[in-house]
Amino acid sequence: MISPLYLLYAAVGGIVQAAAVFLMRSRGWPFLGTIPLVLIHQFLFATAYAKAPNFLLQWFLTSALTSILSLVMGMLIFGDRISPINAVGVLLVFAGLALMRLH
Repeated sequence: MISPLYLLYAAVGGIVQAAAVFLMRSRGWPFLGTIPLVLIHQFLFATAYAKAPNFLLQWFLTSALTSILSLVMGMLIFGDRISPINAVGVLLVFAGLALMRLH
């Protein structure tokens, strides 16, 4: 049903993207300094899309994973608070996974 390979590409891409945001937000790196990380995570996402059996499935998983990783990173590293809209977003991700029968 779900190939772990394209999920691995999406997960690593999400982590690399979160690292690029962390470097720009907390360390004050300019965007040009994070271009290598941006290229790496775009390559990983493109590879995941190419290997996925369904584009919509992979797009949803990649978007959801990146959003949740960014939310967790903001909470743990920057001390951001979870707003009601963030909680609703995470609940909608899980509802979408249930609707796609991936739970």
